[in-house]
Amino acid sequence: MCHIEDMIAYPPELERAIAQHRQGDIASARPIYEELSRTRSELAEPWHLLGVIELQTGAPDKAEPLFREALARDTAHVKCHSNLGGALYQLNRLDEAETELRRALELDPDHTDARYNLGNVLAKAGRDEDAMAAFDAVLTAQPRHIKALDNAGVLYFRHHRFDQAENYFRRALDIDPDDQVGLVNLARVRERQNRIEEAESLMNRALEHDPNCLEANLFSAQIDYRQKRFDDALMKLKICIAGTQDPDLLAQAHYALGLAHDGRNEAADAFRAFAMANDYERRDMQGGKADPTTYMARIKAAQARLNAAPFPPKDENATGQPVFFVGFPRSGTTLLEQMLAAHPGVVTSNEVSPLDRVGREMLKGAAPHALDERALDAYRAHFWQHAQNSLGDIGGRTLVDKMPLNIEFLDIATRLFPGAKILMALRDPRDVCLSCFMQHFERNNAMANFLSLDGTAALYDQVMGLWLKQRDILPLAWMEYRYEDLVQDMEGVVKPILAFLELDWNDDIRGYRDQTQGGRVITPSYAQIGERLYSQASGRWVKYARFLEPIHPTLAPYIDAFGYES
Repeated sequence: MCHIEDMIAYPPELERAIAQHRQGDIASARPIYEELSRTRSELAEPWHLLGVIELQTGAPDKAEPLFREALARDTAHVKCHSNLGGALYQLNRLDEAETELRRALELDPDHTDARYNLGNVLAKAGRDEDAMAAFDAVLTAQPRHIKALDNAGVLYFRHHRFDQAENYFRRALDIDPDDQVGLVNLARVRERQNRIEEAESLMNRALEHDPNCLEANLFSAQIDYRQKRFDDALMKLKICIAGTQDPDLLAQAHYALGLAHDGRNEAADAFRAFAMANDYERRDMQGGKADPTTYMARIKAAQARLNAAPFPPKDENATGQPVFFVGFPRSGTTLLEQMLAAHPGVVTSNEVSPLDRVGREMLKGAAPHALDERALDAYRAHFWQHAQNSLGDIGGRTLVDKMPLNIEFLDIATRLFPGAKILMALRDPRDVCLSCFMQHFERNNAMANFLSLDGTAALYDQVMGLWLKQRDILPLAWMEYRYEDLVQDMEGVVKPILAFLELDWNDDIRGYRDQTQGGRVITPSYAQIGERLYSQASGRWVKYARFLEPIHPTLAPYIDAFGYES
């Protein structure tokens, strides 16, 4: 479809200005565009190109009104709709951006730039599957579109689909072996697979090409941290922090800075860095990206459900029932999960939890306690279907559905599976809360509570208070174990857990670390799981004790309840 200006001959001075603009001579092109916007008011293109200049020079707020002036003169200007969508994307007005980009694609379904920009908008809005489809459509039309390859790869990486992510990054590097983004992102894949030497080699290539690349320095510092080269990490992180004002990059850099200082036993500097990281994260989350109060309300609703109606008695004769493995985040659940996953008679969910899916489904309808047996049977079928879809054929093995904050859904689990068992991970509440405060989590309503110590302790109080009530009320069999005991005496802790699950010991459990290759572990603990058992994380809170004093009154009841010394 043509737009109005396809039928209007551009004056020679506009053609000259466009040629100068294409050569990068904005200073010469701009005054010509400005003059034509005054003297040839019927033309949309001078307004459009003035907007392009503002977009190119980092002023999307100034570009927007110029693009709108152009569209007032030519409503079918495809490039202008696309560029306006790009400006609105930069202004974080994602719904408006999507509207403009879809209008561009209505006018010209083959407009690659508009579809690429739409992919970016959808990704930023958290609609990852739609964004992947948009980038794949771009690549169908232009297989050598490096930015679409890199951005699609990032989305697959975000969803822990590392083989697909690697495919996109390798295709980008086949086109341009010096593609900085591709090198950094392929290094991220290798690091997540605990293939550190390969990751470091890729990062060295990236830094040789551009020693000042912020993303390369940031990730290289993270590799230095894993290799315990804390001084090298600090040097690279200072380059990152001095070179950007982007709150997301600053948050990542300050989390890494905190870890480097922690590695050097510089508690005050580390705590200050973590506090700044969380502050930057909070700023970058403004605009509704995550709401900590929403998750807190869900926990309070779960507390109310405990008293809604009696629970069915424990089914002593049930067979093939799942095990629900829970605990507060950073309590060491991933470590035990990998040990259990090495047992040939066990399948673990790796935090792709059927209970999480079904619990959310059930809460959209009638109250769980009001459901009859027919409705419960339907939800049980959904549970096992979700399990099969994500984990494959379970056969006669024991399913361990592990998701720490599924504590919220244990009342639902009880109504669905009266013969199930609950495994609860414990860790010193002070270490747990400190670790949550220090961790750069993926953004969601639950993790948003960890951006302050007060918020972390408040959520711990609600979640673990819920557990203390559940273990008194719910009829399911349950067992608690302590992370600190597990790292000191692995077999001494795991054997009783296996007995609780009615399983025998298997020597494959001793080789659980072999599973960390290939990226199977998707939680933030993936790096530690690949290492030999160590106890340095136990009692880590002691060197931060003075910073934790404000939350001690909140944690004290749980320190006592779970048997930790005050």
